[in-house]
Amino acid sequence: MKVKENIIIFTTDMYQGGVAESTRKLCKLLSNTYQVILIIYDHKSITKDIDKNVRVIQLNAPLSVGFENSKFSKRLVKLVRYPLTLYVLFSLIFLRFKYQPKACYSMTYVPNIINIISGRLFKLQRTIVSERQDPIKDLGYSGILSKTVRYFYPKADVIHANSLGLVDSIKEFYKIEKNIFRIDNFFFEDELKMFSKEKVTLKGSSKFNIVTAGRLSPQKGHWHLIECMKFLKDSNVALHILGDGELKNELTALVNKLDLTSNVYFYGNVPNPHPYVEQSNMFIFPSIWESFGNSLVEAMFLSKPVASTSCVSGPKEIIDQGRYGLDLGLLSPYGEVMPESTYSDLANKIINIITDDGLVRFYSEMALRRSIDYGAMDAKKKLLKMFEGEL
Repeated sequence: MKVKENIIIFTTDMYQGGVAESTRKLCKLLSNTYQVILIIYDHKSITKDIDKNVRVIQLNAPLSVGFENSKFSKRLVKLVRYPLTLYVLFSLIFLRFKYQPKACYSMTYVPNIINIISGRLFKLQRTIVSERQDPIKDLGYSGILSKTVRYFYPKADVIHANSLGLVDSIKEFYKIEKNIFRIDNFFFEDELKMFSKEKVTLKGSSKFNIVTAGRLSPQKGHWHLIECMKFLKDSNVALHILGDGELKNELTALVNKLDLTSNVYFYGNVPNPHPYVEQSNMFIFPSIWESFGNSLVEAMFLSKPVASTSCVSGPKEIIDQGRYGLDLGLLSPYGEVMPESTYSDLANKIINIITDDGLVRFYSEMALRRSIDYGAMDAKKKLLKMFEGEL
């Protein structure tokens, strides 16, 4: 029996969010080919169901400020994160020496920097970093982190981009043209079908139910949907928001201010969002910027009509500028005011779809047709080429 080669996947956490879910799926997809060693630097509990063949090592270093709820805990993490980064760096160096992986693959800014620095000591191990946000929108060109990643990223063997638009952003931001490998995010069809069958109950008693999912943060644009609901409250429509984050109190206050407590419902973090989407009439993806859009593609596979912003990378490609779902255009960033007429127009477009059986069938069929392009098997072929160095 042939012994599997080792690969390391190095990430922040397996607690919640799109990166954790992408990591889970990546480990599952590669565990039949390689001995996957998953290294997690944060101390948060592991809530993702990791494949049994994956070797998990948790470093328990509290580095992720975004998951801390209180001001005290956020300040504490910021205080200890820099000395703990050195601990994580030396730990990764030790583990790369111990397991001698074929490649070390990392996700998000801090793990990517640590991966690149440690990789300088292991010339025979491929150092692959995965860009998971549009760095131009997410970081900008000022600040320590921005300058640091722009110095280190070009030193990686490969930069993995998960959408075509992100390739362009990487080229512009990091001033590089080579060693960028595009592999879109993917999902497992059988797994998603099974997950969607779980029994859940949507809150309220509205006839038309819209679901959205994502961290309640300035990136995700949920306040725009709440503003739209002003024009849908008398049409028996409810908005169901899956996720949690730093804007939770602000969004709740906006719902109360607009007298939408019978139309907008918050669920917090749910371990399985798919049955909520399955029971809905439409899925909406209102992000201000993205690199991909996992929940958007997964809703499309469940044959749900979708509406999405046309972020430069990710969603714009997925819905193909309105061919496979309602194009909401570009919505204003957090803190900027949009005209009331814009929200009224968006609300009219949404209600026109979910109340028209012909349009529901059309967008459902188009959504399912598009989602097939993001199945796991095609992604696996490309991933193996990336890990094997067949660029």
